[in-house]
Amino acid sequence: MATDKPRGGSSAQTLGSLLRGARAASNKSQAEVASLLSTSQGNLSRWERDLSYPQDADTLLKIESFVHVERSVFIGAVVASVTRNTRRRLRELFEEHGEH
Repeated sequence: MATDKPRGGSSAQTLGSLLRGARAASNKSQAEVASLLSTSQGNLSRWERDLSYPQDADTLLKIESFVHVERSVFIGAVVASVTRNTRRRLRELFEEHGEH
């Protein structure tokens, strides 16, 4: 079962860390969890590595059910993932177009 405590000195868990922890605790492969969540293994891999995140409510609700954490913890993890991805994409954008 995923813990609701932050790991590695970060201020909040991400969706990826919740997914990885729940998958490890359930002894399921990425393919098995992807099937449970009605997505591809590639999508799940990107979500677990916080390279992207699902943007539809149905998938988010399936993930919340799978990770077994309080809703406030889950929402915090989703927000952390969205924030991390937004920052990464903005850095890439500014690097691509040069900083002023």
